[in-house]
Amino acid sequence: MTITTRLRRTTTTAAILYAVALLLIAFWPTPVDRPASGFLSRLLSWLADRGLGFITYDVIESFANVLLFIPAGLLLVVLLGVQWWWLSILGGIAASVAIEMGQHLFLAGRFATIDDVYANTIGAVVGTVIGVVALLLAGRADVTRHRRAQAQHRVRARRVPTQTP
Repeated sequence: MTITTRLRRTTTTAAILYAVALLLIAFWPTPVDRPASGFLSRLLSWLADRGLGFITYDVIESFANVLLFIPAGLLLVVLLGVQWWWLSILGGIAASVAIEMGQHLFLAGRFATIDDVYANTIGAVVGTVIGVVALLLAGRADVTRHRRAQAQHRVRARRVPTQTP
């Protein structure tokens, strides 16, 4: 399936903006959720009071990491195409490992963990699946439109009376 120039430009712009945001979040000197720590503490207490104590800070952080990498898989598969879906997943893994290594080597206030790599990879996989399904559905819609247009053309061609000299 060919991606239109407009879609490619839009996706490229979105990917650049996403990459900048991801780098800012990943390499901010302190954890980006620090300003929300009071809110998170109140939320976790509120959840625990309602029998949802299994939802811990670690669960929320992992879920946030999954959500953070869904756009990576989605944008990469749209840019690369369905046939290269596996590169979207590898790209998500590579970006995650690079981020965690960078945090470990250069940011004393941040903590690199393998759990983050797992969560980020899950996000990239989910994004890739969403992208592949969307592209396949869009391609199927294009094929259906093309077939309808061909059928209408054949019907019109039959209706046009032929002129004989």
